[in-house]
Amino acid sequence: MQKAASVMGTSKKKLRMASPQDVYEATQCVPGAVPPFGNVFGMKVFMDESVQTQGDVINFNAVSIGCGHAWRCWHCVYRGRL
Repeated sequence: MQKAASVMGTSKKKLRMASPQDVYEATQCVPGAVPPFGNVFGMKVFMDESVQTQGDVINFNAVSIGCGHAWRCWHCVYRGRL
């Protein structure tokens, strides 16, 4: 949390993990179904630099609410987007 606070220009004391209710209110998604694109919800997105050492693609699972809650695996190429 200290590193996150430093990057965001605030103190560790002002940060906390979001509750399930916070997550739902901000995204209309239940925890576990939130895509890693906070910008879709008007939020800033931060990614740990160590992710870059894992290659140019990020894989994640997301639920598609409009398709009967079907789970999908997504692959996101982020090279050059940092």
